[in-house]
Amino acid sequence: MRDARRAAGLTQEAVAQVVGVSRSFVAKVESGSIESASIPQLARIASVLGLELGVRVFPVGSPLRDAGHLALLGRLRAHLTASWTWRTEVPLPVTGDLRSWDA
Repeated sequence: MRDARRAAGLTQEAVAQVVGVSRSFVAKVESGSIESASIPQLARIASVLGLELGVRVFPVGSPLRDAGHLALLGRLRAHLTASWTWRTEVPLPVTGDLRSWDA
């Protein structure tokens, strides 16, 4: 963001005024030392600088389910032999279909 701001010829103070935050907030965002910033705040700063903020999420483990759902899946798994492979949220094998089976 610092490079984009400088390329646009803007000061941290000018960006801060347009976005409605303090100059120190902009400085902390630029340095990566901000402890708490909302996505809308970051998107507004990016927009002022001619940038688009993108947010992505990636699966890193089994999704958390409610207690009832976990109990149901546990009962199902108890009936499977050790030769079965167990996975959660298995994608349907249909091209372009984003749905999945629970297990």
